[in-house]
Amino acid sequence: MRTVMGLQMDLPQGKLPGFYAQIIKGIADITTLIDRSGELLFIEPQHAAAVMKVLQHYKVEAEQDEWIELSEPDWRLEAIWEDYGVTARAGGKFAELRLACVGAVYPADSSEELEQAWMQIEEHNIASLQTAANRRLFVVDRQLAELIEGIAKAYRCNLEWLY
Repeated sequence: MRTVMGLQMDLPQGKLPGFYAQIIKGIADITTLIDRSGELLFIEPQHAAAVMKVLQHYKVEAEQDEWIELSEPDWRLEAIWEDYGVTARAGGKFAELRLACVGAVYPADSSEELEQAWMQIEEHNIASLQTAANRRLFVVDRQLAELIEGIAKAYRCNLEWLY
């Protein structure tokens, strides 16, 4: 997982089909796009200012937001995924950090308590991943962080907020 910058472009109406391609080429001259989904571009955060200059050159407005790339291929996406994230053109999975947070829950003592905690956390998942180290990673609505902390505490599990 890594933090990336999402640039949501607001392309002007009535432009020729090659206009978007010109913008992408201009961006490719200064950095590599991580992925894209329609008018939403994912780039390395350190390149955001330079990419914004390219967009200004083409008179394209854009909103910047931090996103997390869920780079592991086995993330299970729930039905509400598209309210919080996107699966981009090249298959990358990205969750918007303004809306969602990523955590890990793992046993403090017994795995039985982890299973009970997980059953409750799972009700709120946007996405989840079982790791080899008996850790369960999850994406939930940012507003539910306190609830998730309470669940982990009630079942004596360790909780780590990753993003």
